[in-house]
Amino acid sequence: MDCDGDCLCTRHPLNAYRLDEDTLAAVTSAAVAVAGSKICSKLIVPGRAKRSACCARYAARSASFGASRACCSSATTSSFCRTRRLITGSSRSSPSATPSRFTRTGTPTGFASTRAARWPSASSRTVAGTSATAGSTLPPLPTTRVSSTGVISYTVTGPLSGLTGTIMVQLPPGYSRPADTTRYPVMETFQGYPSSPAQWIGTMDLGGAMAQAVAARAMRPALIVSPQVEFPAGADTECINGPPGTPQVETWLAQDVPTWVTHTFRVATDRGSWAAIGLSAGGWCAAMTTMLHPAQYAAAIVMGGYFRPEFGAAYHPFPVGSPRAARYDLVALAKRAPPPIALWVESSHSDPVSYSSTADLLKTARSPTAVTATILQHAGHRISLWQGLLPGSLTWLGSNITGFTSSR
Repeated sequence: MDCDGDCLCTRHPLNAYRLDEDTLAAVTSAAVAVAGSKICSKLIVPGRAKRSACCARYAARSASFGASRACCSSATTSSFCRTRRLITGSSRSSPSATPSRFTRTGTPTGFASTRAARWPSASSRTVAGTSATAGSTLPPLPTTRVSSTGVISYTVTGPLSGLTGTIMVQLPPGYSRPADTTRYPVMETFQGYPSSPAQWIGTMDLGGAMAQAVAARAMRPALIVSPQVEFPAGADTECINGPPGTPQVETWLAQDVPTWVTHTFRVATDRGSWAAIGLSAGGWCAAMTTMLHPAQYAAAIVMGGYFRPEFGAAYHPFPVGSPRAARYDLVALAKRAPPPIALWVESSHSDPVSYSSTADLLKTARSPTAVTATILQHAGHRISLWQGLLPGSLTWLGSNITGFTSSR
C-alpha cells in the first residue's frame, strides 16, 4: 500500500487520498521543491473545494512521516482528486511556488552482493515446480492492433484464477519479420498502486531503455508483458490470493499470464529466460511472484518495493499470524527456505515504504538466493529515481541472468 510519483511517497491508511504515479510523473517540468517542515503544507486546487480538502489531507498525512529532505516535485492528481493542477504555497505568486525540478537522488551508502549465492548460480539451477510450457501452434498477431512501437493490448481470461483482465505486450524489434524464428526472453512487469498496465511501457519507457541496452550489447531483446494487477480496477489486493470468493491475483500473475504468453508468442520457456520487474507496490508483486514461483522466474528487479504485503484499511484477506499470512512473508521465506533466484533491489533510508523490509531481507538472505542492493541516503520514493536506475538494472539482468545475456 503506497502512493507514488515524483512526490516523496508515504504509506498511510487513507487510501482515498493517494495520488496517482503516472499523473504525478507527467508534470515534473512544472514541479516545485519544498523542504523541511513545509513539505506539501498547502495544496490548492482552484475551484474544487472538496477535492482541495482531499488533497490537503493527503499533504498533511505525507508531512507526518517526517519527509525532511524534499518533495512535491510534481503536482497533479488521480481519479481520487481529479483536477488539472496543484501548486504549493499560499498563492500562485508565492516565491515557494517557483517551478523547479527536484532532482536529488541521494548518494549510495551501499552496493553489495549479500552473503548469499552468486547470480548465475542462483538463476541457472533446475527447480522443482510448475512453469508454463510452449504452445504447439501460436495464433497470428493481430497486426491491425499493433502500435508503431510494437504495443498490443489484449483482454484475457485466466482459466485457473477465473479473472479477466488487460495484458499489454510490447514486441521486441523484428519480432514480426517472417524470417525471425527467435524465441525471446520475457520481462513481466508490475506497476505501482494505483496505476495501470501501461505504466512500464509508457511512463517508465521500459522498451526504450531496453533498446538502448540491446544496442550497447548489455542484454538480449525481450518481450515485455504488462498484466493488470488490480481486481477490480482500483482495488489494492497486493497481488495475492485471497480466501475463496476473493480475487486470486497471484494465480493470475504467476500462472495464467505466463501460460497465455507461451501459447500466444514465440518465447523461451526456461526459467532463466523469465524475469519480473516492479516499482513500489509492484516491486512487492515482482518479488513475491519470483520468490514463490522460482520454477517460472529466475530473477526480479525490485525498485522501492517491500517484502511483506501492506494491506489497506478496506482489505484484510487473512489474520496476522495465519498460515496464509506466513506464506507471504518473504523475509521469513528467505531465511527458512531461500529459493534459487536472483534479486536486484533498490531502497533508500528516506523511503518509508521499502526501507524497513528491504533491510530485513538483506540481513537474512542466504544461498541459494542471490541479492544485489543499492541503498541510497535521501532518494525517497519516486518515479524519476527509478527511471534513472532502469538502465543499470537492465545491465545487471543481461550480465547475470542466462536468458537475457547478449550473444554479442
